[in-house]
Amino acid sequence: MARSASRLLGDRYLLGEPVGEGATCTVSRAYDRVLRRTVAVKVLKPAYALDREFLARFYAEARAAATVAHPNVAAIHDILSDGDSHAIVMEYVDGPSLGTVLARDGPLPEADVVAFARQIAQALAVANERGVLHRDIKPGNVLLAADGVVKVVDFGLAKTAAPGDFTITRPGHMVGSAHYCSPEQAQGRPVTAASDLYSLGIVIYQLRSGEVPFAGESELAVALAQVQAPVPAAADLQAFMSPGLAAIVHRLLQKDPASRYASANELDADLAALERARTPAFGPEAPTIVQARPVPVMRARQSHAYVVPAWAPIALAATVAVLLIVVAAFALRPKADVRVPDLRGRTETSALKAVEVAGLVSAVSHRADERLRSGMVVAQAPAPGAMLRKGESVSVVVSSGLPPVAVPGVVGRSLAEAARTLAAAKLGIRVAARRSPARLGTVLAQRPAPGTPGQRRTVTLETISAGPVP
Repeated sequence: MARSASRLLGDRYLLGEPVGEGATCTVSRAYDRVLRRTVAVKVLKPAYALDREFLARFYAEARAAATVAHPNVAAIHDILSDGDSHAIVMEYVDGPSLGTVLARDGPLPEADVVAFARQIAQALAVANERGVLHRDIKPGNVLLAADGVVKVVDFGLAKTAAPGDFTITRPGHMVGSAHYCSPEQAQGRPVTAASDLYSLGIVIYQLRSGEVPFAGESELAVALAQVQAPVPAAADLQAFMSPGLAAIVHRLLQKDPASRYASANELDADLAALERARTPAFGPEAPTIVQARPVPVMRARQSHAYVVPAWAPIALAATVAVLLIVVAAFALRPKADVRVPDLRGRTETSALKAVEVAGLVSAVSHRADERLRSGMVVAQAPAPGAMLRKGESVSVVVSSGLPPVAVPGVVGRSLAEAARTLAAAKLGIRVAARRSPARLGTVLAQRPAPGTPGQRRTVTLETISAGPVP
């Protein structure tokens, strides 16, 4: 993608190189000069800025996504209008999308797919509790951060599921990607939380098989297939996934929304049970049988009887002794060396599976960690590449989450001072402005309240004065 000249947006955000582009928007990496951090800025293309419908949907994205605060959702920091430019400022995620990972590496290990699906389901569960639907869940809208955390992005098609308000688009205009849209979406019928779960089922299918379940020569053909093509049988799904995951995907892909999971939380519970129920892929090693060749005896020419020469007992004894030594050597020698796999940055499930496949045993411990979310491998011993005997132990240290911290009070301080205080406590902030007689930049309120126990990187909402009431 060509590099664009840097420009200042809203007298605050210094736009850098583009990092993504869709039909209606361009996403650029940018620098927030006030809070001194890297952000992503999504700018509506000029051709759509005059279209009221697109502009309404664009701002609906920010309003919908801003209500969803969750570690697996890319946070919305700001929304602004600068002349003819309309932009949303978001959390910058330094990592590829699952679509990029799939194109680069091919089908992913089932343990990783289940771990990713759980994070997406947890993000959708929080969104749905706030009445927010995504409506475009696909690998390209799920980013994988450097620490292994999944971030659901692009709520450009998200909407508030208010009663009687099912679409913001023109009548008959389908919103979403045809390969991932639900049958009800393809038919222009009301969408629900079950619609997002259907899309997630297709994502799981694709991450394991490398293909989507319904294809066609055009978007319309694909949409018709979503409605009319039969649901893949669970037995067919088992060609590239375990029976447990096949049952989950089969349920997610049901045409009738009522036949799918009732909620994302229910789906997450089944995925968690699948993780716990995983069994070793390999059984005990079969014993090695060493079979000695029989020692021939000499047949005398003088008679039909078999006779043994005088030296034969000594030779036979020596041969047996040699065979016994060889057999003992094979029986007593250490088992073959195996190389310790690299477990750093993996999920606990994926790491334990890798240790098991290598023929080693895991010794798991947990500790709080500043960098990695709960369930990610922090450290290991021995180091990757070390040689061990089969059956020996590998120490695996797994993150138990971020250390707790009490939220400091910053009401009445300036924005710059509050930002420094929260940064020292390793807390992120989200800024919302409103007019007030207070001095420009003064912190008027905060959530959570001072002293509230939380975790590092907990999002703290700040309400900042935007200057005197006109």
